[in-house]
Amino acid sequence: MLLGGLLLGAGASAAQVPEPVSPSASIILTPTEPVVRIEAQAEAPRPDLEADVIVEGSREGGEGPDVATHHLLERAQIISQPGLRDDVFRSAGRLPGVTQNGLSAAPHVRGGGVDELLVLLDGFPIRQPYHLSGYQSVFSLIDPQLLARMDVFTGGFPARFGGRMSGVFDMHLPDRYGVSTRGVGMSFYNASLRGSDSVRGADGWDWLGMGRLGTLGLVLDALAPDTGEPTYGDFVGRLRWLPSADREIAAYLVYSRDALKIDNSLDTEHARLESESHYLWLRGEQRWDDGSQLTLWLGNTHLENFRAGLANDPLIGRGFLDDRRVANIWDLRARFTMPLSVTQELQLGAEWTTGSADYDYTSVIRYTQAVADLFGKPVQSLNRFTENPSIHGMHLYVAHRWDITPTLLTETGVRLERDSGFGLEGANLVDPRFALRWALRPNTHLRLQWGRFHQSDEVNELRVQDGVTQFDRPQRSDHLIVGLDHVTPTGVTLRAEAFSKRQLDPRERFENLFDRLSILPELEPDRVRIAPDSSQLRGVELSARGEVHPFSWWAAYTWSQALDEFDGVEVPRSWDQRHALTVGLAWARGRWDAAIAGTAHTGWPITELLTDASGATLGTRSGDRVPTFFSVDMRVRHSWLFDRSVLSLAFELTNAFDQNNSCCRELMATQNPDGTTTFSTRAVDWLPLIPSLSVQWSR
Repeated sequence: MLLGGLLLGAGASAAQVPEPVSPSASIILTPTEPVVRIEAQAEAPRPDLEADVIVEGSREGGEGPDVATHHLLERAQIISQPGLRDDVFRSAGRLPGVTQNGLSAAPHVRGGGVDELLVLLDGFPIRQPYHLSGYQSVFSLIDPQLLARMDVFTGGFPARFGGRMSGVFDMHLPDRYGVSTRGVGMSFYNASLRGSDSVRGADGWDWLGMGRLGTLGLVLDALAPDTGEPTYGDFVGRLRWLPSADREIAAYLVYSRDALKIDNSLDTEHARLESESHYLWLRGEQRWDDGSQLTLWLGNTHLENFRAGLANDPLIGRGFLDDRRVANIWDLRARFTMPLSVTQELQLGAEWTTGSADYDYTSVIRYTQAVADLFGKPVQSLNRFTENPSIHGMHLYVAHRWDITPTLLTETGVRLERDSGFGLEGANLVDPRFALRWALRPNTHLRLQWGRFHQSDEVNELRVQDGVTQFDRPQRSDHLIVGLDHVTPTGVTLRAEAFSKRQLDPRERFENLFDRLSILPELEPDRVRIAPDSSQLRGVELSARGEVHPFSWWAAYTWSQALDEFDGVEVPRSWDQRHALTVGLAWARGRWDAAIAGTAHTGWPITELLTDASGATLGTRSGDRVPTFFSVDMRVRHSWLFDRSVLSLAFELTNAFDQNNSCCRELMATQNPDGTTTFSTRAVDWLPLIPSLSVQWSR
């Protein structure tokens, strides 16, 4: 089944960059200065090109540091995470406020849905940032080896970010001009080739790129030939021209293609999934001597997705689906930043988007009478949808940053948004934002953030599989965040943050009560519509990190609630986890480095199937919970240094103690001698123990 084979490779460990760097401070809290130097602590000398990484402030060049709280992850820290953590999104999964299930790389940010995350690469939106997006979005599209850093906002983000209402993953490629690098890697999951250099004979031109080809299919053929057959690959490239020190123009290409043939463990679901995406854009930047800066983006997004599948269980029902979608989106974006004085800065921005899509969807379902009675479903249903919708959007924003005193900073902003087309009302949306940072002491900062965030569907997000035939009204979420961070005299960084997110009249969503890992979820009888009156997401996050050479450590604890309200009754969302704890320890000496990290959290809510002498009934939705989730990941690496190159060998274990972390339930049906049907469920687990071996060479 998928869960024997795809679970084996679900982490999709990307090949690892061979830097013999101490994985110190895997979680970097908000810098309090515009520039933070991350000191590498390798005892052995490294090639010149692997020099210490300088991590700039999280905003575009020419701007000051963000007042809003965020987490900063740079490349060496991402790839040092143990247990399939060289996937950039999975690395972020250990940050406070970021929640992932045991299979998918797609995160829930502070209780929000997985579709509430804005993903950017050098300022351009990556709308489908996962491989195998048709099933669980198993791993992310951008390899961390290619990144300089990623800024993670888990709420209260500045006015320049819009369109999504929970969080931002803002990824950046390296800025250094003309650096010559080469790298080759191989792991159980990917073969990769990367490089960067100046263009010979063309002054001011440079390039960088990386291509990956999935090897998981070969591993499964050797170890589990009767399971899923995934194939996937991607490419990220940039060609840049710097005609002067204050001007640059760059062309980007991001391409991805994947396919998967899978069956479930009972051999009752069979599916074929394919997807292809490409992003092509131009980015221009002009800086002036007074500190002003203008940045322009013009680009195209093209997405193709295909699903075909059959569900066939004589005691439950039969169904098939054919789902074909193609979307084409154009973006034009502009951002202008200018200093008003030594202590004030103004930012203006505009975003224009237009997109169209072709949907061709058909599903036919026929349940047995017993199943239809149990779940309150019609015995037979047909869903046929063929349409060509389009959406147009115009977003404007302005932000003002003011250093009122050397210890008190504020950033005030507002976004004006209007989207229209195919069911959208075309309302004018206003999103005010405010952030304050107050230095109570030189090493202690108090932060306050408040903001309103709206989210409208994009043209590729029409949920036709659940019978939704028009785009939903924009969603709204109001964030309030209070935080305190402190650096002790011994260098330990501490942070405490409390957040509240209120969603009034949230849009409906669709979930499966029992099986979160269903291959064809809309064909299953446990698929339900959830339409809360309001939602309340709140929590408190505590985190710490420190170093005692050659060791570094980090820890984070989160108490949170993700609740939907129905007629005054609060019901936890299916990904609600009341308590969550992550801890880690890293060690580096000479050419060896190692890391261990543990994750534990309250089991997610689940709906039970109740049985007695009279038959089966459904329990209260989200009325019970699976047992506590607990997993330990380990990693050890050795590097060999040559004249101007490095060869590294790494071994990793995900879920090193092979914990049976329960995910959900799978519906079972048995026919009795009298012809009646008995229903039951069986437990399904998240990832088992997964070993991974990777080798990397670079210069």
